[in-house]
Amino acid sequence: MKKSVALYSIVLMVVALGLGCSVPQEEAVTLEPEEAIVTAESGNVEAASENEDETVSADNVFPSFVLKNLNDEEVTEALFTEHDLTLVNIWGTTCAPCVREMPELEKLQENYADKGLKVVGIVADGNHLAASEITKAILVTYEHLIPTEEFVKDYLNQFQFVPTTLFIDKQGHILGEPMVGAFDYETFEEKVKEHLGID
Repeated sequence: MKKSVALYSIVLMVVALGLGCSVPQEEAVTLEPEEAIVTAESGNVEAASENEDETVSADNVFPSFVLKNLNDEEVTEALFTEHDLTLVNIWGTTCAPCVREMPELEKLQENYADKGLKVVGIVADGNHLAASEITKAILVTYEHLIPTEEFVKDYLNQFQFVPTTLFIDKQGHILGEPMVGAFDYETFEEKVKEHLGID
């Protein structure tokens, strides 16, 4: 009982913090420019764009990586080869829109896993503890990865907002433009069907 109350309190705190952020029209939280990721204990989203003109184009390939998931298991880019389509959701633990869309992503994972979809979250602020508590509290089961400082510097720094969602094919190519902001199930489903070639 005490554990449930504690988890509920954490979710409320995350929502409250997120509502205090600057939220653009697309319901995304701005990442502060030219700041490096902080230690995993702090929980502040500080990874952002050093090169504001850099964008993700349709022919880009997601970079190679070796990252840990919330169970401290090593995960590499080989995960893309195991699925026809991987939805990569970049989010922050103090971002209310990020947390609000997670049940939509969980539903996508449940409904389209047998059609080749995998959903993966990347915790932009690197806060392992907060990410674990949030995902347990709202009962999401899809995999979440904790970025290294190097991965933030070399790749995540180009994204200026969370949440940002990318679609990756079996070869690691990024399909279409990034989806910036929080979206509902129907909007995500439309993109999933498009990329999987489902009518």
